[in-house]
Amino acid sequence: MSSSYQNRQQRWIKWVKSLKRLWEFAWKGGLTLLIPLLLMIGWYAWHASKFDLSETSRMPERTVLLDRNGIEIGTIHGANRRLVEFEEIPTFLKICLFAREDARFMDHEGVDFWGLARATLRNAKDLDFTQGASTLSMQLARNTFDLREKKSLNRKFLEIAITYRIESKFSKSEILTAYLNRIYFGSGFNGIEEASLNYFGRPTSRLTKGQCALLVGIIRAPHACSPWRNLEGAVRQRDEVLDRLITTEVISPEQADAIKSQTLDLRNPNAGDLETDHGTRVLRRPLEIVLNETQITTGGLEVITSIDFQLQRKLEKLVQETSIPDGCQMASIAIDPRNGDLLGVVGCREKKP
Repeated sequence: MSSSYQNRQQRWIKWVKSLKRLWEFAWKGGLTLLIPLLLMIGWYAWHASKFDLSETSRMPERTVLLDRNGIEIGTIHGANRRLVEFEEIPTFLKICLFAREDARFMDHEGVDFWGLARATLRNAKDLDFTQGASTLSMQLARNTFDLREKKSLNRKFLEIAITYRIESKFSKSEILTAYLNRIYFGSGFNGIEEASLNYFGRPTSRLTKGQCALLVGIIRAPHACSPWRNLEGAVRQRDEVLDRLITTEVISPEQADAIKSQTLDLRNPNAGDLETDHGTRVLRRPLEIVLNETQITTGGLEVITSIDFQLQRKLEKLVQETSIPDGCQMASIAIDPRNGDLLGVVGCREKKP
């Protein structure tokens, strides 16, 4: 009896010792993994702290030249961009953007770990890092600070660290507005307002639902799917956005079909603003007296000039259509004799295609 009891006691002692060794191994192993992890987090947090977050909303805007009646006649720019306020962004555009790019934007803290986990599994399966799972906040960080090097874990970790800083400093509406003002929409247009005005001839606040879906759709391939370059591809991207809204039960198939049937009212690429390169150079000379180059090209100024838009058009037509000998050029200028105001200027004839 006592021998059996001693055997059971010895086995129990062995189990306890085994569990103790297992616990010690797990504890030491956990520390071995935890310490490098904490060091890595600290390093990326330190590296991310060197980036100026105010750059996310500090974007160069082009200077707009207006005629004496407030009609836009040209631009001076380093970047084709005009900023839009959060209140001017249509609700349907935001719905499309969330569905297409970041369904959990309003809920996560900058990083969608579920999406990141899915992308990581796909990356491990494919043995590459092609799947990004980037949220809108992460895309804002990447585009603001030019983190567009070849996709790698190092870039992704730094992007995540900067994203957490952005989320802790700015509200969701500020992040969304900065994203839409910064993102590229193809054909040289930076920001949603510049794309809206040039593609459709209307401000962001007046976009139709079909136009909203199209602009959101081309974000992933702005060059290849620019509606001026590839209308079929742009329409296909619009339809994918609307189909996503059907899948998530935001709209019905009938509503999607109604939006798809809307005319896009796409502007002609050649129907842009007044072509006055020579005139622009003349008009910027007074600005150079009081402003520096950065202020002129990226300050987002509106400059009211003495130019008369209608007269300027007539001068351009006159210079372009007047018959002149081969090898000659022609220019024209109109000045108000009463006060010396410059009413119109054409530096030379444009070459006909």
